[in-house]
Amino acid sequence: MFKKIKTTLQQFIEKEDSVDYLEFKKIEKKWKEKISKQIQSNAKVVDFINGDLFIKVKKTTWKNELVFMQTELKKNFQTNKTQLKKL
Repeated sequence: MFKKIKTTLQQFIEKEDSVDYLEFKKIEKKWKEKISKQIQSNAKVVDFINGDLFIKVKKTTWKNELVFMQTELKKNFQTNKTQLKKL
């Protein structure tokens, strides 16, 4: 039930050093710079794992809006090391 703090800290440090985490931080920064305030208030970048970008939206209508923008989003959020496979 209880975990040693050393184990928990080690897992946290490993996560911060991973390539996916570093790419996630780059994408998150670009999201804040390039995406309009209206979309930002209704959609948030949640995670990036193995080329898949996870975005959480408040309503399904915003999901549909992002699906229509999918090609543009992929193009804008490509990174040097990683290519977005899907949103």
